[in-house]
Amino acid sequence: MTAGFGGSPPRRAGRSRGSGPSTGRRPRPGSVPPCPPDYRHLAEHFGPGTFAGFLDISLPGPPPGHDDPFPQFLCLVEHTLHLAELAAADPGIADLYRPHQLHPAPGGLLQWAGSVQADQFYWLTEDADPNRWPVIARNEDGDSWARFEGSTAEFVHRLLTDHRHPFSVAELIDRPDFERYEPHEPDNPFDDHRLP
Repeated sequence: MTAGFGGSPPRRAGRSRGSGPSTGRRPRPGSVPPCPPDYRHLAEHFGPGTFAGFLDISLPGPPPGHDDPFPQFLCLVEHTLHLAELAAADPGIADLYRPHQLHPAPGGLLQWAGSVQADQFYWLTEDADPNRWPVIARNEDGDSWARFEGSTAEFVHRLLTDHRHPFSVAELIDRPDFERYEPHEPDNPFDDHRLP
């Protein structure tokens, strides 16, 4: 998966945490839920950024050099907690995910990526082995779910290169690339992440 992508140089793989089966408990801030190993490799290799200017992959936790505040949508743990809290507080939001529930509910959806067009990509955590989690995707309209068997890396590769993939951007790009997100400058008044 990592061969053939332009953009930032590969990162060294860091320590892999939380690769055991899910306990069904709510993750603590800063804890990393179990994730498919190929996703961890993808996240460790590329770090924070975007594939083809289209697909943002959430990271297992804040990357080195990105201390608080780190954009929530890029941190798997914080985003998972945020979605679960919203759904618990508002039945209308919980209905958006039907017939599924959100992680940390047993078998719940765990969002690992999103697109600039508001497409959403999740794992269905129905198996104790994260290697067997299918990808569940929903387009920007949110009117239906699509299930994909196979690895996360395979899904991303096909999304970027296979014209027949339902979420493909292959027609829109000449060559898949990756652009790394840089840390926010603390004194930059134009940093929209810090605006009130």
